[in-house]
Amino acid sequence: MTRVLMVAVLALWLGGCTATAASDKAEETARPAAAAAHNAADVAFLQAMVAHHQQGIAVADVAADRAVRAEVRLLAAAAAATQRDEVTIMEYWLRGWQESTVVDHASHADHGGRPAIGAAELDALRGAAGSDVDTTFLTLFTGHQHQTVELTRLVTTGGANPETRDLARRAQESATAQAAEMLSLLSPVE
Repeated sequence: MTRVLMVAVLALWLGGCTATAASDKAEETARPAAAAAHNAADVAFLQAMVAHHQQGIAVADVAADRAVRAEVRLLAAAAAATQRDEVTIMEYWLRGWQESTVVDHASHADHGGRPAIGAAELDALRGAAGSDVDTTFLTLFTGHQHQTVELTRLVTTGGANPETRDLARRAQESATAQAAEMLSLLSPVE
């Protein structure tokens, strides 16, 4: 339980926000990037991540409410909080650049059309019972966090905005830590 708590706290810290000051912190963090130089890679990354995080939040909210194991509920709640804060920041930056906050699906397909957590996967999680909620969530969200790492490459290899690249770095660190923790929670106890 202590290890999970540490990962949850790390996820919130890497997200750059606390639960009580999330919206204030997100707005403070977001202001400088709106005026800074950016390019199509920055925009594509932010748009893709907004959609991606919205899927993650939906899945994490179910697990935070219904998972059997306390450490799974805590991890899901921390992940949802971090991703909500990041969505607030990313949407603020996009609006500041007068760009859409909605992903251009044709452009997304150009970057490999990464699979998403769809309605069927979310319905399967919602329909799961008991420990199947934990297993289904951990499996779905591990894949989700691997996709987060893949999406960060959109901006780390071609983005122009330093704040966007920094957000991508923090999202990559948080996703990697959470994926490792989820894999350990999926492993059978010996």
